[in-house]
Amino acid sequence: TIHHLQRLTDKESWELLQKKLPEEKGFPLAHSDLGMQIARHCQGLPLTIVTVAGILARLEKDDGWIEVAERLSLSAVCATDQCMDVLELSYQHLPEYLKPCFLYFAAFPEDREIPSWRLMSLWTAEGFVQESEIKSLEDVAEEYIYELTSRSLVMVSKERSLGGVRTCRIHDL
Repeated sequence: TIHHLQRLTDKESWELLQKKLPEEKGFPLAHSDLGMQIARHCQGLPLTIVTVAGILARLEKDDGWIEVAERLSLSAVCATDQCMDVLELSYQHLPEYLKPCFLYFAAFPEDREIPSWRLMSLWTAEGFVQESEIKSLEDVAEEYIYELTSRSLVMVSKERSLGGVRTCRIHDL
């Protein structure tokens, strides 16, 4: 059976974008027109919408939302190019300490589930995990995985029974 997938409508895109923004921050009403514009520029692609939500959730200033809207409006019509542009924008907004952790995923085979314990051990051995007086290196590394998944740069494949990430993977793009 062939399933023909359709892109989301502008309204559905807007609803998904709002759902993916963290509830504890609340959706800034001042950005509703800009948010609708950003959702429209995602061209109905759920991966783009979720990734953009991960970027927007961490931007405090109006300028950041405007930058995202402008960058999306200038992106190519091709879905793959647009997704790459959004992922690049998301990478640019990563804190410096997370960039090497994200790039480390390139060391693993494509489409392979990566055990989080292995990833955290490797990051720690490489010196990517910053020491903390109040948290263990493992706890800090686990926060790094959470930050990457909450930004939709990394996908959770399997969760632990008590919460947390058991395995994860990078997007096919």
